[in-house]
Amino acid sequence: MDKVNRNIPNISNYAIPADNKPLYITSQVFAIYATSLNLKWLKSQGGVQAIEKRNIEKSGLLYKEIDRNSLFTGRVSNISQRSRMNVTFLPNNPEHEQEFLDFAAERKVVGIKQFADYGGFRASLYNALPIGSVKTLIAVMQEYENHKKLNA
Repeated sequence: MDKVNRNIPNISNYAIPADNKPLYITSQVFAIYATSLNLKWLKSQGGVQAIEKRNIEKSGLLYKEIDRNSLFTGRVSNISQRSRMNVTFLPNNPEHEQEFLDFAAERKVVGIKQFADYGGFRASLYNALPIGSVKTLIAVMQEYENHKKLNA
């Protein structure tokens, strides 16, 4: 191998497996295929700019509800540091954590429990998540707030 382009990662440098009897590296075919499908889907959705706009809308709606709702507090209060993908929040009363999880599960909202070490809730708003799912979570949060007020 006389010339090596140092700007090409080894996995993409076909001279390496050619010189080393393809045993050197094997392309990650499934990962490449999955990436291809994801990029085609992204393009069909209007591209990165369209997805970004939707993600800003989804996270904005949820943060607005967390800030408004008397039963929840956002983990990150500095607006410029809030994640668009993983919105984390806490119950104002730690004793209400499991109660809200059960309340939400009865309404088919699941998968919002934060990692055990942190407590609270985590709503993952990944690209493929429709805005309707965010609106459903918000409706459940509002219903829970009304439920707690009625039973206070």
